[in-house]
Amino acid sequence: MIKSRMYRKLGSSVRKCAKALSESKRFLRKDKKLSHQTVQNFIKTTTWGKTAFKSSCKPLLSAKNISDRVRFGTFLNENGYLTDPHHQNLRYRTEKRSDVPPTLILKKLLKLMVAGGFSSRICTLFQPVRL
Repeated sequence: MIKSRMYRKLGSSVRKCAKALSESKRFLRKDKKLSHQTVQNFIKTTTWGKTAFKSSCKPLLSAKNISDRVRFGTFLNENGYLTDPHHQNLRYRTEKRSDVPPTLILKKLLKLMVAGGFSSRICTLFQPVRL
């Protein structure tokens, strides 16, 4: 009964399931109640109930959106933006961790702050400050 109420049901709640089963005719006839902890313990013993996954959000794409994305992807590929691999995507298959070469990255990137001002008489531009 628990599986029929919980398995592959979007928005199924352990507490709602326990309440519905406790108020069912079968449990009322036996004068028994079912706690939410009992339902949760049963679900965790099953192969399908060990982890609860959130459903992913996917945008609805029109034909124009799809063609724009494909065009943008080909633009990136043709201009060489996709050839430089990102360090988070690099994987090394080896027996020992010490065989993996380190990826060198800058600790602090260059930051630039520019300020400017406009008035009816003059336009001023302040010098950039390196942080």
